[in-house]
Amino acid sequence: MIGGACRRARDGRRRIDLPAVLTFAAVDRLGKVRIEPKALYKAFRKSGLPRGPVAVTEAVTIDAPRLLAPVMRKVKLYEVARACIVSDPAVMGGLPVVKGTRIPARTLHAKLKGGETLDSVLDDYPYLGRETVEAAYLYVEANPRRGRPRRRALITRAG
Repeated sequence: MIGGACRRARDGRRRIDLPAVLTFAAVDRLGKVRIEPKALYKAFRKSGLPRGPVAVTEAVTIDAPRLLAPVMRKVKLYEVARACIVSDPAVMGGLPVVKGTRIPARTLHAKLKGGETLDSVLDDYPYLGRETVEAAYLYVEANPRRGRPRRRALITRAG
């Protein structure tokens, strides 16, 4: 469908470029409105990070900031995550941690996923910023563990 949208990063993982992410999000958000994804992709490649209306064809212009606001926030937050979540074999055995600390990103993710509020996590780690904790959560969501999931132990009740 969209050739060249996927590239290998230095770590060997495939990364989808920004225009492809915006294309998939736009197609999803437009719902029943049918615009050719290839045309959307070309328009996003041409415009870069959309700050205003994007001309898809001569007859179709979309209000990209309004349509893609939640997606754009996550894209920007993921860029923050890539800068503040680091993995070094000398620190915590290579687990992704918050830069400058030994706090694994998965720990913050588990707390939030387990039902703790963001304010509660910030109370536990007052030296971390709100954006850093949100970025750690998004990073773990976007980068699941590789390999097979662990088997959960079967618990039987006696009686």
